[in-house]
Amino acid sequence: MKKYVIFGAITALSVQVGAASWQPIAITKTGTKMFVDKDSILINVNDPNEILYKSRLESGSDQDGLKKGELLVAKETINCATGTKTLFALIKYNPAGQISYKSTDDGNAINVVKVSPNTIYSDVMNYLCPLLPKNNPQKEVIQSVPNFRTDNKNIWSFVTQDENVLVQVDEASISANTKNKMVAFTSKMTSKSNNSSYLGKGQYFIAKNMADCEKGTIARLYVSKYDRNGTQLSEERYSFSEIKYRIANESKISGAIQKYVCKSVR
Repeated sequence: MKKYVIFGAITALSVQVGAASWQPIAITKTGTKMFVDKDSILINVNDPNEILYKSRLESGSDQDGLKKGELLVAKETINCATGTKTLFALIKYNPAGQISYKSTDDGNAINVVKVSPNTIYSDVMNYLCPLLPKNNPQKEVIQSVPNFRTDNKNIWSFVTQDENVLVQVDEASISANTKNKMVAFTSKMTSKSNNSSYLGKGQYFIAKNMADCEKGTIARLYVSKYDRNGTQLSEERYSFSEIKYRIANESKISGAIQKYVCKSVR
């Protein structure tokens, strides 16, 4: 089988049925339901027409090799240019919620099929493909953004918080393009506890980000980690070809940030 290397590490996306943000996509006349995990959606940096996502299919009847009540959770891609779907990993659950089949999740394609019109997967395409960014619209915005400012020169405004983190945005860093609804901005996420595996209490991230306010997606361009005394611990920069857009989930921190910065293009 041909091995696909997508978004750097395709095996990082779990196909477990647990915590996810399941977006209803379609329901058939027989009651079969299709969902897509909004938090799993990634755009392939090597092929801008391809989207990786996790799906959940709940069978509403005995048909197509499934029994009523069985559940399929899959990791797959949709190519919006070729109209094809590629399956990479699959878990099947019986009506009691027990795993009855689990494929090997090694990054190899299990199968590639053409998406037929008026099917559940054509509905998946109709949901995912409009999320694809336009041809590098972020360049026009980023080129107008001042150089990344150091932490002690930022003026931070409150955006949101929970029991673990405080999120702020530097108002002066916000640079918006009202034509294509793209916004570049700098954010700060400070840990309020030791419950995080990536930040200790008082440590924080400063990141330069890009929000597509029209599509409801967000991407990171640069991130730097600091200790509680302001000493830089690490940094990571992304080129245009490495940018990964994710859905800004309205019920999570990413959605609150998106809502805050997109006020500038409304």
